Amino acid sequence: MNRPHPFVVLSRAFTRDSREFALGKVHPFRALCAIASITACISVAAPQLSAADPAPAKSATPTKAAASPTKTPATPGKSAKTPTVAEILHLARSYIGPEEKVSAIKTIRYKGTYTNFQEEKEGEFQIWLKAPSKQRTEFTEGPNLRTTATDGLEAWTRVVIKPDAAATASAAATASLTKPREKLETLTAAELARLKFNAFDNLHFFSDLSPIFGKVTVIGKSWKDGFECHQVRFMFDEGYVIERFFNVEDGELVATIAPSGATIREYGEIRTDGLRFPRTVDAYVNGNLVNRIVYSEVNINEDLPDILFDYPVLGPREELPAEEE
Repeated sequence: MNRPHPFVVLSRAFTRDSREFALGKVHPFRALCAIASITACISVAAPQLSAADPAPAKSATPTKAAASPTKTPATPGKSAKTPTVAEILHLARSYIGPEEKVSAIKTIRYKGTYTNFQEEKEGEFQIWLKAPSKQRTEFTEGPNLRTTATDGLEAWTRVVIKPDAAATASAAATASLTKPREKLETLTAAELARLKFNAFDNLHFFSDLSPIFGKVTVIGKSWKDGFECHQVRFMFDEGYVIERFFNVEDGELVATIAPSGATIREYGEIRTDGLRFPRTVDAYVNGNLVNRIVYSEVNINEDLPDILFDYPVLGPREELPAEEE
């Protein structure tokens, strides 16, 4: 099962971020995709969620029952008309769930685990989204925490190295290492825009962008992963482009091409209040699986306080050294 992922792990950027994170550095935000659809599965609390497919083994690539790639495409002349953008988006939203429920979503909170296969690293994450375009992500690697957020007006990223991690990283641990070390950075206007685009995209589920952020165009029909699809391009302002492939039969999202060029595929299913969400989200570069997101919880319309997204104030922590240019 597929839909836009609120968390889009971008391969090369994520790999670099993981390495710098381990060194206690902060790397500027790299666009999430909905792939970010980032975005966006392990066991979830009943009865809100239905039984879902078990998460695939770490080393295994999930499989999807695909239609035969040799299936003869429909003859153009037999269709009454070519589907419009609005018709294709309506079909895609209908696959997620009833329109009244999809359009009523104001907040989403995701929780789960991630694996970086290139660096052989893994950890936990949470993502908070609040309409119209607020977003917060938290990633842990061991005892360390990296947070990126926007309140819609400004964006920031912060890394915290906790004491035990700092102590084990140095053979000559000193008393100063008993305090957490922290680095807070304000993101650029371009990074702010991408965070807002990503939050809007993942809260509005294949909505028309033209009234606010850009436009949506239909490229045409094409085959993807053995399915005949409507190929649709979501063009946000500032050159942020996402391409999606929707099954022509039922609107299921078959694959996403992220702004980085990575291909995003989603597997399994979690149901929350009758809406479909993916359980596992994989990112591929040049055909190789580089990152995996597995959701354990998907919660909608919780009361998320605005302070979650506000610019933070540094606490009594030792600041990390400045990054090398």
